[in-house]
Amino acid sequence: MKTLFSLILYSILSSHTYAIEKVVSVGLSSGYWHIESTKYSPNNLSKAVLHEYSPVLEGELPRHRLKITTPNDTWWINSDNGQSIDSYKFVDDDNLFILSSNFQVDSQGIVDLKTRDITWIGGGVGELLSWSSKSKYGLVKLRGQKHYFPAPEWGAFWVDMIVDTQGNVIEVLSPNSQYLGECIPLNLILDQENKHPKLKQSMEECVYVER
Repeated sequence: MKTLFSLILYSILSSHTYAIEKVVSVGLSSGYWHIESTKYSPNNLSKAVLHEYSPVLEGELPRHRLKITTPNDTWWINSDNGQSIDSYKFVDDDNLFILSSNFQVDSQGIVDLKTRDITWIGGGVGELLSWSSKSKYGLVKLRGQKHYFPAPEWGAFWVDMIVDTQGNVIEVLSPNSQYLGECIPLNLILDQENKHPKLKQSMEECVYVER
């Protein structure tokens, strides 16, 4: 039987915790974890292998482990707190784009394979629009980002956003939906404690939201 020694580090992705394990010797139990998919970096020197735990119990999301192998190391990203890893892809040789979700929200982040840092981007279903390997900077479209009306109205609504890969809001957009409601000013959508230095719109501008 192989012995597993691991050094566990923690990175916070929004409210979701991912345990990153440095694996010295790995032995996955037969019949419990199986390989879902494998993807390689553009230079083929690194790879990411998604494992899923079986069986998946009724009413639960799949448990996933993403094994990262680089020329220098092997380590894991474990989904936790009811999160499921929905998709992942290399954006260059050293960075991985991950989309995860639970029963309520979707979220995504950029994983730096050299530092193992996970940069939180935002909620909603993310689509990477652009990426520069040199500056490690890109733009992401977040579809269906969930927000709540303040008192006394309450209730949830959804918008789309363009953000950069540091999580800065660039533009707030109306969703492509037949269920659009009223036009809501940005000062009721965005956190006013942040200055949003890259926002192209004024905080008084409104966008139609999905109800």
